[in-house]
This record gives sequence, structure tokens and C-alpha cells, in this order.
Amino acid sequence: MSIERKLQSYPLIQQYLGEHIRRLQARPPNTGRFVHLFSRGDPDRLEKRLQRTRKTIAFQTIFQETGNIKDPDELDRRLVDAWAEIRVIDQLMRERFIDICKVKVAADFVARYMSQLYAIQVTRISREPHFPDLPTGGLPQIYDEVKGLISSYFWDSIERKNLKFKDTSPLEYVRRIVLVTSIDRLQDPLNRHTACRQIKDAILAFERRHFEEIQWLPDLGNGALFWVETGDEGVKVRCMADWRDDVADSYWGDHENCYWQEVDLDSNIPAHID
Repeated sequence: MSIERKLQSYPLIQQYLGEHIRRLQARPPNTGRFVHLFSRGDPDRLEKRLQRTRKTIAFQTIFQETGNIKDPDELDRRLVDAWAEIRVIDQLMRERFIDICKVKVAADFVARYMSQLYAIQVTRISREPHFPDLPTGGLPQIYDEVKGLISSYFWDSIERKNLKFKDTSPLEYVRRIVLVTSIDRLQDPLNRHTACRQIKDAILAFERRHFEEIQWLPDLGNGALFWVETGDEGVKVRCMADWRDDVADSYWGDHENCYWQEVDLDSNIPAHID
């Protein structure tokens, strides 16, 4: 199916992104990703996210920023960022955040959860990973083969956002770094569990952390949320996840609720803490 015919099936993508997609087709960027995301990704999911988020102030600000970009490489980069930001707005709404605003100083978004203010930095990890699609072999062998590769996949993005919060740390805000990915191989439960363990190790590796939370959002579900606890026994990282894998679960596909389960970060295999 041609891009033009495909656009006709998605009225909100057509409304907000159609002209940009046509411009990128007419004058392709050097290493463009946005048209590929639309044509090869999951436009149904994007259409639903546009439907849920389009009335927010943050949504309107995102598209005001893209309107006058002429350079195709810059437009492509900004639209890929916008795809990730829409994903984040949708997730914040699911978690019952309110007053979600797009900003340019200190964070990408500010929002409120009950009485607590949040400052949120967003990064989309779009580079192609080097770890295998589906791990094979014994569990210790699998973990040893992929843990370093998965760790390096996330590390640069976390480090960059940590430094950004250091330079402009907003007072009285909880600081959250959100990592957005759209790599199919990270939907594999073992790769996903290994990624959670490596994100934990990355958090602990920082001599100085300028954030309180990290959230990882793959394409499906509500992702994973990490936070640091400091007590008498030292620093501990906890992780809550809602992968939405079980279609028989009564919560599956429910965009109004999050069904968090604590991940056992000490286990070599995917496991939850009761």
C-alpha cells in the first residue's frame, strides 16, 4: 500500500502529520526514520495515542514546534522526537498526571501527580541494537552474552539526561528520565528482564544521580518504572513493571489503568516479587 493511501486510513495522522510525511517523501533526509516508523511501524497505535492526547496543552506545543522546519534532516529528527513525546504524554495521562506542559528549560515536560510536581526528560533510543533477536542456549550463557550489549544500549542516553538535570536541576520537582524504545527484540521477556537489570546497574553506577526516577517505555504496555531507595543497608533500586503480555488478563488493553508488579531484579530469569 502506498504512503498516500495509508494516510487516508488514519484521519488524525493525516491531520497532524500528513503534510510532514509528504514533505519528507518529496525531499528525503539523509538518514530518515520517521516515514519508516509510519510505514513499517504501528500506525494504529499512533492514531489511538493521538486521539487520547490531542486535547492537552503539551500536544499542541509539540506540533507548533514542527510547523516551520524546512531542513528535511531536522524535520525528520524533530518528528521522531515528537513520536516519543506523544508516547510519554499518553503514559502520563494513564498514570493520572495532570497539568502536563511542554517546556524548554530544565526538562521536556513538567506535570503534576496529586500535589507533587515532576520535571521529565525524554529520550528516544532509535539506534539499532547489537544483541540478538531471540536469545538461545542456557540461561547463564544467554545473560553473559547480552548483558553488556543491552547495558551499552541504554547507558549513553541515561548519562546524557543525568548531566542535563545536573546543569538545570529544578527545585521541589521529582526528576524523571523517560527512555522510549521501539525495538521488537526488547519485547522478548528475557531480553526485557536483562534490560531492567542493566538499567538498575546503570543507576547504581552513577557517583552522583541528578534524578529520582527512570521510566522505560517500550511500544507495548506501561513499561517499567525505577526509583532509588536509601536506607540503613545502603542504596537499593526497585522496579515496577506493567508489560501487558497476557491477553487473558482483565487489565490487558485497558488504557485507563496501570497494573504494576514489582520485578525481581536479583533473578536471572523473568520473575516478580509477590
